[in-house]
Amino acid sequence: MAKKKKKAKAKRQARKLTCIAFLREVYEGDPNISNDKVLAKLLAKFPQSNAGVKSIITWKNMLRKEGFDIPMSRVGRKSAKKKTSTKKATAKKTRKRKNK
Repeated sequence: MAKKKKKAKAKRQARKLTCIAFLREVYEGDPNISNDKVLAKLLAKFPQSNAGVKSIITWKNMLRKEGFDIPMSRVGRKSAKKKTSTKKATAKKTRKRKNK
């Protein structure tokens, strides 16, 4: 039985590098790296991977649960101006049409 445990332990230590393990290494070096850059690095390392941006986001959430300090990337509007509606413009939209 002890031999089986040693073999299993050796097998776990000799695992192949996976996408999530690669992302651990990347985010240890630079936690602020963008999803697009990480995806480009991942596809360069694993060209057969079908990963996309959604996969990167999912894996980042998994790493956050493991305790990695990866900031949330929030996409904001490019222009800070808000659309302001005037009373006149709103009134024009709500007017009823007269039937002829």
